Amino acid sequence: MSLVLSRIQNIRAIAPLDKNNLKPSRYGAFDLFLRQTQNANSIVTPELKDKAFASIGSTVQVPKIDYDSSVSISNTRSLTIADDESTSSMYDVSWTTYSWGFTMPPSLYMNNEISYQRDFENKFMKYLYAVLSSLDSAAITALGTGKTSSLTNPLTYTFSSSYLNVLNGAFTRFIGDLEPLMASNDYYSPIDVVGDVGLQSEMLNIAQYGTYNQMNRALQFSGKNFMFSNRITNALEDPAFAGFAVAENSVGLLTRLERSCLLFEKTSDGHEWGRAFIAPLGFDIGTYYYEAAVDGSSLAGAASADMTRVKKEFYGFSFDFALISALAGDGKNPILAFQGSTGTGA
Repeated sequence: MSLVLSRIQNIRAIAPLDKNNLKPSRYGAFDLFLRQTQNANSIVTPELKDKAFASIGSTVQVPKIDYDSSVSISNTRSLTIADDESTSSMYDVSWTTYSWGFTMPPSLYMNNEISYQRDFENKFMKYLYAVLSSLDSAAITALGTGKTSSLTNPLTYTFSSSYLNVLNGAFTRFIGDLEPLMASNDYYSPIDVVGDVGLQSEMLNIAQYGTYNQMNRALQFSGKNFMFSNRITNALEDPAFAGFAVAENSVGLLTRLERSCLLFEKTSDGHEWGRAFIAPLGFDIGTYYYEAAVDGSSLAGAASADMTRVKKEFYGFSFDFALISALAGDGKNPILAFQGSTGTGA
């Protein structure tokens, strides 16, 4: 009797060959909003954060004083002081709901080299990366909407259609010029910068110049924090880089959960609501869970043909999300959009 057949059966080994199916991206625009939200002097005050978090079913409004363009200084002293009353309005917070879920039949993982936990993590992370990409895109849209439409002094650059246009050859000077450019609109705080891979390329080029090289550009990085996103686009015909410079404490984000998650409710038939902190997001999300008996025979072809009555677990996750910005009434906003071309410049 030959032992060959038993010796040449399929030989399996665990190796991370599927590791690149789920690749985290860079979410610099979202990180910028999160960073400024967590700042001690953020426009997202503890009161606003707490009230917004539990505001489901209600409209969140923030009172603000409107910009007054009629201020004038007299060159004479008057016996009578005229009234100059402020006007105010409400800023309505606009929410977007993010919701997703998946199921897990525990018996499907019996005699399976893919474990329950590994499959759960794979399912959760593929949705989480999709959520992060969506949040990053939303943050880029918000920065584009809130970009300054006026720049008091564009220095040697061209400012048109609310974009600062930089010739590629002028990049090494441009990064250092961000402070005076923002200062021309009266923003003097540290600057958060988010850009595309083109900006990263230019930054790496600057980094090649050190203290002992022919040119030292170390000062270019002073007073600025750099983040990168793969979702920023450049509309120029010969694009080189693009991004946004944002004055510190100018933008923020808010989240809120559904009522049952806040109350950690449970039903007699096994439905449960809760909340969980998700580190890559930086905030709590709502959770929803229940179990049911199902016919699982068609879940995985022949591998589940016998599963005519099995337990299936249902996992749901959700949160509401809002982006806010402290924009100026005169249009000179704390967000400077820039884009560079591959043309030459001084």
